[in-house]
Order: sequence, then structure tokens, then C-alpha cells
Amino acid sequence: MITAHGFEEEIKHGPRFQAHLNAEQQERRLKELENKLKKAEEVERSLLEQIEFLQSWDPFVMSPACTDIRLQSAGHVVHAHKAVLAAKSDVFGKRLRFSVAQMNEAKTGIIEVNVLPDVLESFVRYFYIGVVSPSDLKNHANGLLSAADKYNVQSLSLLCQRFIAKNLTVDTALSTWEIGHDYSSEIIKEAVIHALSKDIRDIPNLTEYKNFRAVKDPELLVDLFESIVKRAR
Repeated sequence: MITAHGFEEEIKHGPRFQAHLNAEQQERRLKELENKLKKAEEVERSLLEQIEFLQSWDPFVMSPACTDIRLQSAGHVVHAHKAVLAAKSDVFGKRLRFSVAQMNEAKTGIIEVNVLPDVLESFVRYFYIGVVSPSDLKNHANGLLSAADKYNVQSLSLLCQRFIAKNLTVDTALSTWEIGHDYSSEIIKEAVIHALSKDIRDIPNLTEYKNFRAVKDPELLVDLFESIVKRAR
């Protein structure tokens, strides 16, 4: 190699040869990096194609002609598939297994669900495409969180928790803290603590404060104050 590149006198001119080797190493590393980037782009493109496929949606899928079960809440009915519900929710899975207590449901194909009627369709659609529309999140995040908690749909629960945490305001912090407490959500609680920890003395001036102190569980306020104090230490 030394002869081929004109480094016969390398013993006298070591730095020149070393610089050439460094350049070759850098070029080789750049090529390796380019190959890794190309592979990463291919993986990303493949994942995007899969996501697009999984999120493709045709309302006909949930029509009576295509489904084998109906979910009902306060008279509002949404059609679905047993296999999809059972695969994405162990709560539905257990309920759909035949037992004496479930024979009536099995015969009629109707299941009464403990989900608010306004969020039922969006909740069931999530089982199919893993997405909630921005408008549904904005208007029904709390209801969807409740449904996700009851039927143990963890990814939907996290989606709702993050949305609620991201969109809380100081004026709604106390009611948001209650939501975090009800669903044992550290994501929501941390967001509230961060929003109110700037000046704890402002909390009694919040519009929600009197209602919480007089009507709701005062222990929620105590818990909040203690959490903020611990964070400040």
C-alpha cells in the first residue's frame, strides 16, 4: 500500500501517510453512514405504508352486513366484530367467552357497554385503526379515557392522558388533577404539578378552588399541595 500511493519514504514522512489513512477511514465511515441512512429510510417508508394501510377506513366495515355483534349504550348502537374486540381488550375477551350468564347476549348479539353514547363510535373505531380524530379528542378525551380504563385499552388510555395533560390550563388544573387522581395517571398529575408549582399561593384564587374545598373531596387539595411541596424540595 505504501509503495502504491507513493509513500516509499514513509519512515521520513509519517504524517502524510497517516493523513491519507485518516481520509480513507472517513470516506469508509461516510459510506457506512449513507448505507445506514438508506436502510433507515426504507424501514421508515415501510412503516408508513403499514400505518397507512392499518389506518385506512371504510364505514361499511362496521355496517350490519359485515359485523357479528352490536354494542349498545343508552339506546345508541355501534356494530363491531367479536374477534377485533377480544383481540384488543381482555375485558371484552372475557365477556365474549360463553357462559350461562352470557347466553342472552350470545343469542341476541347485543352487548350493553359502560361507555358514554357520545364516545362509543369513536371508541370502537379505535380498535380498528388505532387513531382518534382531533375533534373527538378535543370534545371527548375524558369520556374516551373512561372507556379505555374500563375496558383496559392501554394505548388509548395513554393517548387520552397525554392529550389532557398537554391541553390543561391553570384555570382547569384542579379538575384535571381530579382526573389524574381518578385514573391514577402520573402523566396528568405531573402536568398539573408543573402548571401550579410556579406560585402555590395562587391556587386559592383559582375559580375551581372554592368548589373543591366546599363540595368535593378536600383530600384532593391536600394531596395536590403535598405533591407540589415535595417537588419544590
